[in-house]
Amino acid sequence: QVELGAAYEQKGEYLNSPDVLERSRQVLRRLVDTRPQFARAWRELGMTMLGLGHAADGLDCMQRALALDPEDPRIMGGMARAHFIGRADFPAAAALYRQAVERNPQAGWYWLQLSHCLALMRELDPALAAAKRAIELQEGFISGQQGVHMVGAYMRLGHVLFLQKRFRESADAHASELAFLERLDHALRSRIRIELFMRLGAALQASGEHE
Repeated sequence: QVELGAAYEQKGEYLNSPDVLERSRQVLRRLVDTRPQFARAWRELGMTMLGLGHAADGLDCMQRALALDPEDPRIMGGMARAHFIGRADFPAAAALYRQAVERNPQAGWYWLQLSHCLALMRELDPALAAAKRAIELQEGFISGQQGVHMVGAYMRLGHVLFLQKRFRESADAHASELAFLERLDHALRSRIRIELFMRLGAALQASGEHE
């Protein structure tokens, strides 16, 4: 049941489908009602509630999960996402992502999001280091979740380099992400390419390449 709920959650988030996310909510709600001590079920329900736009409910689910299993990096990552996406509390999210990668250094998604939070906080040197670690894991096809290909690490690097006013290097990083995407049949490739071309164009313009 938890795997079914998680699959619905991931599909619903990728496709931005409230109907699929609602199916996830129903599956996981039944599960936590019958197994209230199952930490992962609370974590997945929390992710689903975040996807549905119910940030307070999502955070409550994550807190229940963390109370049941305070050392699980997946729960820490989920709690971090609740603070990041649900509340725009970047310092709290970054602290939790740091704890998650300390416990699982190969959790590529968490390095990716740690870099993003740090960039938004303008802590650019650690953001750069986190992005480079995410690139290593992306190139190794290690996301921290079996069967899921991580993308976006070069884009995070490009974001940090842009904020450091290293515009040519930023453009190169975004071009590297575009090249990486061509190697994958990724569900979000078309959507990601839109953001990448926007960022690449901004970096090229800032570096003086106006055409």
